[in-house]
Amino acid sequence: MNNLFIGIMSGTSRDSLDACLVDFTDHFQIITAETLDFSASYKTSTEISEINNEITNRSVENSKKFTRKELFKRK
Repeated sequence: MNNLFIGIMSGTSRDSLDACLVDFTDHFQIITAETLDFSASYKTSTEISEINNEITNRSVENSKKFTRKELFKRK
């Protein structure tokens, strides 16, 4: 059984969201990593709800993308 994990983070600059898919099955191995830029409206927003929505949407987008890509490769 594989031990795959997705790590997602955003720095304080609020310019992008970084995501990484790693495999810890036998040893640490980075499978893929990507940076998704935030929208222009997010970067200037002061509304907490808009900021939370953007981070959530980008996190879900990256998680789905990584999961699909990895499952497709393993078929």
